[in-house]
Amino acid sequence: KLARLAALQRISRVAVCVDDAAQVSALEAAAEAVGARITVLVELDCGASRCGVEPGPPVVALARQIAASPHLIFGGLQSYHGSA
Repeated sequence: KLARLAALQRISRVAVCVDDAAQVSALEAAAEAVGARITVLVELDCGASRCGVEPGPPVVALARQIAASPHLIFGGLQSYHGSA
């Protein structure tokens, strides 16, 4: 799936959310394999405890990992609270 996402980036504009360092590493590898750059947003847990990382240092760590990845672009934060 990540290979298809990376390939799509070469012909369109896509972005993806992550909440784990392993996802960042996998996206970097997929983007590198096709020579693309992918915009990545950090998914922030806003209290629903369904997805996203806890606010604070975990968010900063993921943002830094994305920013340090040659084939990824830090696109900001994303949060969703479905019941709100």
